[in-house]
Amino acid sequence: MKGFAVIAMTNTKLTLQRGWHENCSNECLVGWRDTLMRTWISQGRRKHISGQVAAAVICGRTVEEIIERIGHSHRATTRELARVLGQYGYLCSQRCVPGKKFDEPPKLGLAQVHSSDSFRWHWVAVEDGYIFDGVWGDAYGVVDWPKDFRITSYLPIEE
Repeated sequence: MKGFAVIAMTNTKLTLQRGWHENCSNECLVGWRDTLMRTWISQGRRKHISGQVAAAVICGRTVEEIIERIGHSHRATTRELARVLGQYGYLCSQRCVPGKKFDEPPKLGLAQVHSSDSFRWHWVAVEDGYIFDGVWGDAYGVVDWPKDFRITSYLPIEE
């Protein structure tokens, strides 16, 4: 999934404006996004806090604040993440939904990423096709995952 979906920079607002698109001869609306993207947070050398990092990205809070709300800095469960998201006014289930039940990813949510060589998973935040991964991602919503990584389930979130 190298190079997955890049359109705009983090915290950059692109507005629709009249102009000439490079691939057409008619005047049209140019621009992609009229909202602010979530801010990517690097997990750095901290291990086993991908859930806290993903929740911090969704909530627009610091990782330390999310860790304090969850109560620990190790692997977070789906229910712990759902509870914290609810504390910030987001609506979501207490359980993830298998990825195969979606024709396309939810507009906003957390996703579980699995690899073939581990029974554990890694959490990422997703929004509008962008993936915010604190380990294998960047500020543009692009991930550079190992070949065996795949999203297996989502925790859809409503604002």
